[in-house]
Amino acid sequence: MNTRQEIWIRMVIVIGLAVATLSLLWLAPQFTRAATITVGSDGTYATIQAAIDAASPGDTIHVRNETFNESLIITKSLTLLGGYEAGFGSRIPRSTYVGVVPGRVIDIQGVGIEMTIDGFEIAKGSYAGNGGGIYVGVEDDSVIVINDNFIHNNKAIDGGGIYADVDNRSDLHITNNDVMTNTTTDDYAGIYANVYLSGTLTISGNNINYNTSGDNYGGLYAYVMGFGKFQIEDNVVMSNTATTLVTDDYGGFYFYAEDNSHGD
Repeated sequence: MNTRQEIWIRMVIVIGLAVATLSLLWLAPQFTRAATITVGSDGTYATIQAAIDAASPGDTIHVRNETFNESLIITKSLTLLGGYEAGFGSRIPRSTYVGVVPGRVIDIQGVGIEMTIDGFEIAKGSYAGNGGGIYVGVEDDSVIVINDNFIHNNKAIDGGGIYADVDNRSDLHITNNDVMTNTTTDDYAGIYANVYLSGTLTISGNNINYNTSGDNYGGLYAYVMGFGKFQIEDNVVMSNTATTLVTDDYGGFYFYAEDNSHGD
């Protein structure tokens, strides 16, 4: 084989490898890097809902330490972080106020979503149904984190502060919140948390105080069913009230686990 033939063969091999590599790149799943979106007087968006609507699943939304009179609807995987100061360089959690709305302050619903709410003051929602402050209704491998929020003075028929139903291998983590002075005309004034079918419930580090139900379950109601796991620890549940005229049931804390559910 002469030198010219060797060069030609090498060129064919190199071209073939390049074409194969490009083909694999073309056929491979196209991944996009999660974006960070800012909200507030010096942010990209003026309202939180506008940022939610514009965001892609997996994005993070940073919210200024300002007041937002909004009712938020979330149906995709997002991380919402409140408390950012001017320029979004530093953060003081719970200094972003969301509320004073007719309806739920935050409504999270979806299938297979991962959602974090962290660092907000969530107040004065009013809803003629379940969930005045935060409502969660998710299923199928969803993960919901509600962390380091001040949730107060919300009202509903059931679930004044937080009303959460998660189903089918979904996890619910309620941690390090102050849930206070929420009210219901019926049940579950502070927190209602139900986890069904192979999910995980974590309720830890919360202050659940001074909530008042018109019937039963003034402070915390938690239920785990169907091969679920639970961790409930280091909460302060104090001065909650169940004010039914028939029987005053479970003013403070009610927890029930069944069907092979167990603690971590």
